[in-house]
Amino acid sequence: MTDFAQRLLPLPPGTPLQLVEFYELAMEKNEVLRENGASDQATAREALLAGFREACAEWLDGLLTVKEAARICDCSEETIRRWIRDEKLRSRQTGVRGHHKIRLGDLLQLDGEQPDRYDPKADAQDGAAPGRLQ
Repeated sequence: MTDFAQRLLPLPPGTPLQLVEFYELAMEKNEVLRENGASDQATAREALLAGFREACAEWLDGLLTVKEAARICDCSEETIRRWIRDEKLRSRQTGVRGHHKIRLGDLLQLDGEQPDRYDPKADAQDGAAPGRLQ
């Protein structure tokens, strides 16, 4: 593998498995191109793959609202908020009202682990915890 190709790996954490597999297959095919003397084509493909990697990173850095995150995970908005409170999911608070924004890459990594689904009993106890409601 060329030095340039090694710098391309790996894709950012949280990249969906299908995209990782596509990327790795393209890198393998690129080595075949080089071995067969098609270094110009291999160099062009490496440039495209570098762009692909940057696009993946940019996509994963996209910010979602709690509502959007809940839709992606097929759970309630309160479940997302509970994961944030329990520090199972990182978020950024924005604006004066402190709305949570969740990085897509963090959500996709978490979705693979699937923390506890909504438990109304636990949610009621958490909501009644001192300092929860201000």
